[in-house]
Amino acid sequence: MSSIHGLKKQITLNSEVVVINLSEGFVSNFERNLKKLSDLLPGLAEELSSREVKELQWSKSKQNENNLLFHHRGREFHLHSQYNIARETEKWLSGLDLNNSKVIYIYGLGLAYSYAYLKEWLHSKPDHYLVILEDEQEVWLRWLETELASEMLDDQQIVLADISTRPEECEIVCYNLAFYFVQLSFRVTALPHYQLHKPKMFQQIQMFLRHRSAFVNYSAMEFLSYGSIFFKNFYNNCLQLPNCHEGKGLLGAFKGVPAIVCGAGPSLNKNLSVLKDLEDRALIFAGGSAINALTSQGIMPHFGASVDPNREQYVRMSSHSGYELPTFVISRVNHEAFNSLHGPRIYLSDSSGYPICNWLDEQLGIEGFPVTQGCNVLHFMMDLARQFGCDPIIFVGMDLAYTGLQLYASDVVDTTQVSKETITKGGDLNTNAFMRRDIFGEPIHTLWKWVAESEYTSTYAEEHKENTFINATEGGLGAQGVLNTTLKEVAEDYLTRQYDLRGWVHRLVQEGRLDHVSTESVMKTYATIEASLNKVRKQCEDVSKRFSNLKTALDKGDSLLVRQISKKIEKTKEEMEENFAYEEILNPVNRIRSVLYERQFNEIERDSKYVSELDRVKSTCDSNLEEIENMKEAATVNLMCLQKSVEIFQAMGKNTDAFFNARESVK
Repeated sequence: MSSIHGLKKQITLNSEVVVINLSEGFVSNFERNLKKLSDLLPGLAEELSSREVKELQWSKSKQNENNLLFHHRGREFHLHSQYNIARETEKWLSGLDLNNSKVIYIYGLGLAYSYAYLKEWLHSKPDHYLVILEDEQEVWLRWLETELASEMLDDQQIVLADISTRPEECEIVCYNLAFYFVQLSFRVTALPHYQLHKPKMFQQIQMFLRHRSAFVNYSAMEFLSYGSIFFKNFYNNCLQLPNCHEGKGLLGAFKGVPAIVCGAGPSLNKNLSVLKDLEDRALIFAGGSAINALTSQGIMPHFGASVDPNREQYVRMSSHSGYELPTFVISRVNHEAFNSLHGPRIYLSDSSGYPICNWLDEQLGIEGFPVTQGCNVLHFMMDLARQFGCDPIIFVGMDLAYTGLQLYASDVVDTTQVSKETITKGGDLNTNAFMRRDIFGEPIHTLWKWVAESEYTSTYAEEHKENTFINATEGGLGAQGVLNTTLKEVAEDYLTRQYDLRGWVHRLVQEGRLDHVSTESVMKTYATIEASLNKVRKQCEDVSKRFSNLKTALDKGDSLLVRQISKKIEKTKEEMEENFAYEEILNPVNRIRSVLYERQFNEIERDSKYVSELDRVKSTCDSNLEEIENMKEAATVNLMCLQKSVEIFQAMGKNTDAFFNARESVK
């Protein structure tokens, strides 16, 4: 997180509003603070060291409080209230729900009156954090001249995030912040001046933080269960690889052929009659629920896609009538849905957060290709279409909104209608609808996750200007920079050439059969994984026993024994990390827990409840022991998923001798 000041040191602060001292020592303040900043945000510090203040001058409020005056394009305005900054700050921040918040995000550093006001709350608990995001370099410069800046740079519960040099990286910064503060309640606010004069940037920051936090917290649920949902599907699906196809032969194979990427949004109904006449003029991609919506109307896509790990995906895939539909599947897709597919299954590895996928592909000699999965199956298919050489790429059914207060097109679920009351009273950020303008300028209900998906589509189109992207959804949010039109007009302007697409697709898919992958080879890799997991689990048991011994040595005050046990723990942990199962499976699965423990260790360091250093060390020891026990549990859960998949395969009447034979040879 190079644009974010990490949490390093602690200092005790008072809670009164600070009147900043601009005595003759302000130059030395700047030099001292710039040096501190260079240790935390070196890129920003380097830029500031050669930057001059041109537009931002010191001034005083009517209460003799220090203020900053902007001179910008002939206009003048103050960064803080010119009448009473203390009163403005109190009125602004007193409305925050501090009692139910662990993290306060503030867009706008200013002269840090917000920090002065929030110090008492901030240091009342070790798990309270204040995050300040700033995009004005001259504000950074003026702040560095203050004595308060020195305190803030030393404060372990302050995070400073720079979004000044490359504003387009703001989303990355917000994602990193959301990841570090996973599972902590938060509030987002901004300097009153920024709320008034920079509302668009403030809105973006709110969207990024809220959506990314919701995404990270949702992902955390999967990782905190040791990835059990993923691995249950992964191990079952990979046993089916000998009956699958690979997609590398499709890369660049449809250069210049138009593609229609279909979602299951309500507006898809408008395009069904037109789509029926386009199967020989454009490759039609349909993902998940859209397959049901199309096939129920007699429209057979050329490619389907299935990526959802939940059982609802099985219901969708087992109920559509596209029996021979070539379908792209990834290793995390629901294994029952995977098995229910009658047509060719085109396997693509899913390495997002799970390196074991790439490892297994290498072991089996599968030459995959990276697919940008984006936020949903539409983005997954969009990237496939681009990599296949298709142009233009046309979207239908991509509402990203409750068009006409409907969730899906017809024939996806029994009831597609929703009520305003239901969708605006969701339990979390991603289920609570709000109003936005649709492509026609009319108000429409949408969700933060759909806004983010619209933003992603827009960014993707901007990054791939060599392709033409067209939104023919005829409703919903659309995507900025992507042309909105009707599918009928698109067909008249772009879809004028006919192809034998069915035959073309059939030939290329059949050429991609994974004939070189055998059940025996998959079974042997499973035995290798099992052996490595068992080894890590045994090492975790050894480390756990030594931590218990370490606590006993600490109680006895035997410093020599403490050092000896600590060295043995470190040696065993180093040996553990040499196991490929640790690197490829367990460490990635525990990355959320690693963040939680990192925060926990930092909080122990500054928690005032520990009356002695020994108590603090013992508490740290307990946390390390808990972390190792979680690693052991992760290995146990993974072993259960692997072994259960072999049992299921055996119950299906399949030969599993290769697994048990290989298990004996790798012991």
